[in-house]
Parts: sequence; C-alpha cells; structure tokens
Amino acid sequence: MSRPRAPLALAALLAIVGFAANGCGYSTRPLFDPDIRTVAIDVFDNSTFRRDLELVLTRRVAAEIRQRSPWRVENHGRADAVIRGTLLSVGEIPLSESRDDLVIESSVVVTASIRLVDLASGATLQKAQRTSTVAYVTARGQSLQTALDQSLAELAEDLVQALETWARDADAEGDDEVEDKGVDDKGGDDGDRDGASGEKGRGTAK
Repeated sequence: MSRPRAPLALAALLAIVGFAANGCGYSTRPLFDPDIRTVAIDVFDNSTFRRDLELVLTRRVAAEIRQRSPWRVENHGRADAVIRGTLLSVGEIPLSESRDDLVIESSVVVTASIRLVDLASGATLQKAQRTSTVAYVTARGQSLQTALDQSLAELAEDLVQALETWARDADAEGDDEVEDKGVDDKGGDDGDRDGASGEKGRGTAK
C-alpha cells in the first residue's frame, strides 16, 4: 500500500488553510503601510491648559510604534514619514461626591488626534481621532493623576492602532474601484493633502 506523499499532503493542507482564511474575511495584507519603513515622531501639540501631558503622550506613542509596528523611529532627515498629533481636550466628570463636596468617584476623558504625513510629498497618509475615558475611585487609592496616566497609555495604544487601518483602507479602495467600473468615472477627490513645509522646527521623540 502506497503512502501519500508528504509534499502533496502539505500543499493540500496549506491550500485549505488559505481558502478558509480568505473565506472568513482574514487578509494577508500588512497592517501598516509597507511603503513606510522609517518614521519621525514630532512632539504632540497641546490645545489644553494641562501642561506636559503632550510630552507623556508623545513618549507613549513612540513606545507603541516601536513595540507594535515594523517602522523604525528616526529623525526627519532619515524618515520616510512623520507622525504628528494634537492633545485636543482633557476633562473630568465627577460621578459621586461626599457630604463635604469631596470627589469620591470621577472619570477622566482625554481626546487626541494623530496624522501620518509623507515627508516627500506632504500628503496625509492616515489620520484619526480617539478618546479615552478612565474612572477612578479615591477610596481605592486611585487619583486624578493615576487616571490620567492610564488614559494616556490607552489613548496612545488606540492612536497607533488607528494607523493599522492601512490594510482595511486598501481593501476598501479596491472594492470602490470595482464598483466604479461600468459607472461614469469622472474623477475622484484630490484627497487630503497637508503640506509639511510649514511645520518645521518641531521637536521629535527620541
């Protein structure tokens, strides 16, 4: 009795796995734009009255980029693109107070935006805005500061995750192109173009 040849069996198995993955909506596309290999990270702008939080958020984003992406963090002279962002708002919502009007439980709400800009063309490749809400209870030893630290950490993770949408955006653009065939094609939008020339002199994350 002849045995199945191992290479043929392995090829069949790989074909089945590949078919199943495609059928379930999984994609082999890279999560991050493969045309970008190096990025610079500017210190985030701060539109709030709480100083230095933009520095913490910038460091958190840089750490997430190093940990989660294939991109290497470089200075502007060696980078393909630059990550820029803005700390938009920081608010606190008291949830309960003591009889002495002391806050017992509260929530911190932090919102920030992020952009990935091509340094050669000045075009915005990705942009997103995210909000993080973290509650804290003073009786548990928590404070406004601990809630801010956690919120900024979660926000940095969410902002970098938003840059992973390259694969989904590429799939969506491909679907749009297929749908547009057979329909009047009179051109599309020019896209979001942000010049990088007017934003020199900004600090970068180390």
